[in-house]
Formats: sequence, C-alpha cells, structure tokens
Amino acid sequence: MGDKIGFVKTTIEFALQQEDLRDELSAYIKALSMTDLKVMNS
Repeated sequence: MGDKIGFVKTTIEFALQQEDLRDELSAYIKALSMTDLKVMNS
C-alpha cells in the first residue's frame, strides 16, 4: 500500500487542474472547511 494522504492530495491537486471540475470542487472544499471550523469551535 502507498501513502493514503499522498494519494488524496494528488487526486485533489489533479482535479483542481481540470477546468470542468475546478469550480465545483473548490466550492466543496471551502464548504468542508467552514463545516470543520464550526465543529472545532463548538
């Protein structure tokens, strides 16, 4: 098995380079970030 987090990071970086995925994926990542911040501050 390889490095799991490395695989995830590479997949995200690749997807963000794709014009047809970039906007939707960026919005999704930002939404996740906001959700994480709300949970951490609770």
